[in-house]
This record gives sequence, structure tokens and C-alpha cells, in this order.
Amino acid sequence: MFAVGALTIVNLFGIPKANYTEPLKLNPPVIPTATIAVATTTPTTTPLWLCSCMHGLATKGIFLKGNAKDQIPNSTPVIGGVVILKYYKDVGHVALIQKFTEKGMIVWETNYRPCQATTREILWSDIHIVGFIDPKLK
Repeated sequence: MFAVGALTIVNLFGIPKANYTEPLKLNPPVIPTATIAVATTTPTTTPLWLCSCMHGLATKGIFLKGNAKDQIPNSTPVIGGVVILKYYKDVGHVALIQKFTEKGMIVWETNYRPCQATTREILWSDIHIVGFIDPKLK
């Protein structure tokens, strides 16, 4: 079994896998999972790709190099493009633009809420927006 802190690699059925030596595969149909213990709640099994905004984009066919905080804008906002956000001093985040609204954009993202895939509206006036990436231009 491979364990780091509260992270335990388990097989597709949630059973800890002894002597886990094969490389992690983040592409479906076999997605490794992590048992995540959260205080005051029952441990749950979550696919690892939900715990990274960059890996979340990869599941949608958008492969960006590096970390979210290091992404460089290359376009104006486009449907199917990526919005780059920066929180705090050194925390980056990326999200997939699904549609535009009168006040902003609806995005799909992973790990905005820890280890979850969610959608939300980001307003054009959000001070955390750094820029946008059109994956077709990369």
C-alpha cells in the first residue's frame, strides 16, 4: 500500500492495494482514488484528478504545462478557453469557460472547493482574474 499522511491509494473498488508500484494513470476508465479523512466527517473516496485544477482541465482535453500559478495569458476570453486566477500571494487556479453571462462567465473547475468538480459564475470585475488562455493557440 502507498500512503502519504491521510492519502491512501486504493483500487477502483476502494480497497487498499498492497505493494502498489504501477504508475498512476489519470485517464479514464481507471482513475486512482484517494481516501480523504476530513475532521468531523466520514472518510470518502475521491478520484485524485478532482484534487488539482490542472488535472481537472486535462480530463476535458486541455493540457497545460506547469502549475496554475505559472500560466501566461495568450488571448481574450473564449468559450472552451481557460480563465487564470491568482489568490493570495502564490496560489494559482485555472477554470474552463463554459458560457458567458451579462456579468461574467460560467466556469467548470476542480479543486476550487477541495477535491470537488463544481461550476460557478466568475464576474468580470473579479480582482483575481489574471488573464485567459485559448488552448487552440498553445
